[in-house]
Amino acid sequence: EIKLKTLGPDHTSTAETYHSIGNVLCSQGKYKEAMQHYQTALKIKLKAYGPSHTNAALTYQKIGEVLQHQGIHEEASDRFQQALAIFRENLGENHPRIAMVYNSIAKDLAQKGNHDAAEDLLNKAFEIQWMNSRGDHPDLAKICITMVDVLKSQSKFHDAAEFSDTALTIRSKAFGEGHPFVD
Repeated sequence: EIKLKTLGPDHTSTAETYHSIGNVLCSQGKYKEAMQHYQTALKIKLKAYGPSHTNAALTYQKIGEVLQHQGIHEEASDRFQQALAIFRENLGENHPRIAMVYNSIAKDLAQKGNHDAAEDLLNKAFEIQWMNSRGDHPDLAKICITMVDVLKSQSKFHDAAEFSDTALTIRSKAFGEGHPFVD
């Protein structure tokens, strides 16, 4: 409310606040409310930055994730593809943001039962994130966790265990022992 009153409804800082509230609501499973906040953020971002800006792409990705959680896969896929196109145009094919969109798309593919395609995309995501982070960024651990789920669904338990160990090592290094992401 403070930013809304002091900066106004069309300020980019207001958009980021809406986006952040959407993140919290999404993590709480309040998808309808999260969607409202993401859509408000997107409207402001599109007005301020235009349709090809990476800030808009990030919100498209988050909208896709909400839709995915709600089982609205076709529309989620559309939002992921919008985000991917914008990130590719602005950041290139090997940027960590591309890896995280691949991770989102892979989750959606896996939920639809397309585990082979999800695994292929996650391998690309892993390679990109590894190349950019030298193997120690928490986003690489997120990709590993998604890969664990995909591999387990294909009964590839040995491979899943290796990715699980990698995720644990990364998270231990990044957050320290005793952190909820490590335990």
